[in-house]
Amino acid sequence: MEIKKILHKLFGIETKAAKLKKLKKEREEIKRGKELKRKEKKVFKVTFRCESCSQRWSYKYPADTRVGYSGWGQRSNKHSWIMDTYGFYNYHCPTCNSSDISIIKRNVIKFKDEN
Repeated sequence: MEIKKILHKLFGIETKAAKLKKLKKEREEIKRGKELKRKEKKVFKVTFRCESCSQRWSYKYPADTRVGYSGWGQRSNKHSWIMDTYGFYNYHCPTCNSSDISIIKRNVIKFKDEN
């Protein structure tokens, strides 16, 4: 065992166990990269409606974004919010700037692989 360590330090010769460990680590990194790419190809589409002027609009977010309501009580008294990895945002109607918004629909859209 001592000779193998000396050979590795002097000439860069790796043992079978070290090669297998390195190969396993590389495979895990490749797998993690593929999973991240798969997540990036998913989009979260949310459709909103203003309670004041009945305007409807949709936004697309990264798949890991959370969309919901803040506050208690009736749905019309709640304010919609968006939360992602960077922060917390309140939403207002683009037409009348009202914060009385309801979330109508939530869809996760998956893009086809380009490979």
